[in-house]
Amino acid sequence: MDSVLRWLLKLTVALSIIISSTASAQAPMEKANRARGTVAMKLHLLGADLLDELVYRWTKNPPLAQKSDVMVMNIEGPLGLNSNLNAFLENHLFRLLIQHEKSNIVPVHCPLCSVTTAYSSPEGTIIGKGADIPKVSGKGVNARYALYVDLSIERSLLVLRSRLVSLDEQRRVVQAETIATDSGSPPSLRKPDSLVSVKEAREEYEQILRRQGRARLSLGTKISMFNFSDSNVTITPMPWVLLGVDVFPSEQRDWYMNFSLGTTSIPNEFNGTQISSRYATRLLPKYSNLIQPEIFGFVGFEYFQISGNAGRVFTSSGKQSGGDLIAAITDEDTEDRFDSTVLTLGVEVQLARMTRIGVFVGRMLHLRDDTLFGSDYHLYGVEMGVSL
Repeated sequence: MDSVLRWLLKLTVALSIIISSTASAQAPMEKANRARGTVAMKLHLLGADLLDELVYRWTKNPPLAQKSDVMVMNIEGPLGLNSNLNAFLENHLFRLLIQHEKSNIVPVHCPLCSVTTAYSSPEGTIIGKGADIPKVSGKGVNARYALYVDLSIERSLLVLRSRLVSLDEQRRVVQAETIATDSGSPPSLRKPDSLVSVKEAREEYEQILRRQGRARLSLGTKISMFNFSDSNVTITPMPWVLLGVDVFPSEQRDWYMNFSLGTTSIPNEFNGTQISSRYATRLLPKYSNLIQPEIFGFVGFEYFQISGNAGRVFTSSGKQSGGDLIAAITDEDTEDRFDSTVLTLGVEVQLARMTRIGVFVGRMLHLRDDTLFGSDYHLYGVEMGVSL
């Protein structure tokens, strides 16, 4: 029996070593796949951005004097990437040309023109793409021109080259364009149905970041819970509804101030109002953007006033002997109104500057008796809100 147990133990150790070594060997591959996916996604966006710029220029300065059917050839993408990039860019180009008739290019699809084919005649046999063989590309196709587009990576640049070629015997190059962008620069993310210049797209993005102002309304809610040392003393968690305004003194929106009013009410338990202010500064990331969540740390002051059973807990807190405190809380003749100033510390996460969620702790600065609480912080809670 002992030998069997030792054999099973050795087998378990061997399997664990094999599994751990396999996992460690796969980790670099997973990182490489994630990095490859990130690069491919950025190339998709940058490639679409270059096509946006190409068609935008054509809408301002059409390459053809009048609307003409143009065969759009398969886009040649950078080597090492799969065909998904080419298919994505081709569909994007078709959409742009269809939506922007001012370019005078009417896209035509010709499957035979994009593939390598052979054409035989008494003069000989020609092998090439259908668009390069006049007697092949002309069959059943009224297009007079062909559009060739290719993308290549040259050092840190993504380069787009386009050529508009006539489909007659001369194969004249009617128009040629080269556009490049740094692969490290962010894409303009223009709307396909309403193209604008790169400068206008950047300005629009900056306006979104700044929200066209340095102030915004905020609507939120929070739940405050008290950290009592005596388990017999409890207050129902207080749900507050808050309406306030955020003020951004800096254009970089690295920090902001908030001023808000709040109210809470639970029948037969408590009613309350509060005035609060806070100072919040961005911790992560370093620069503001609409893609990554932003983490802010904040410090604030609140002045609140509550009445009802919750108020009696604090106004009766000096009566700590025996059951005096419980009796005072339940006595309707006991003063039921209490107010205090609270110092709060917290962290919040903002998503696209529209939604926020955070946690906080607080310490009341005016108390008759600190022994009610079991630590230096007297309350804690969570908060959520939206920007209007």
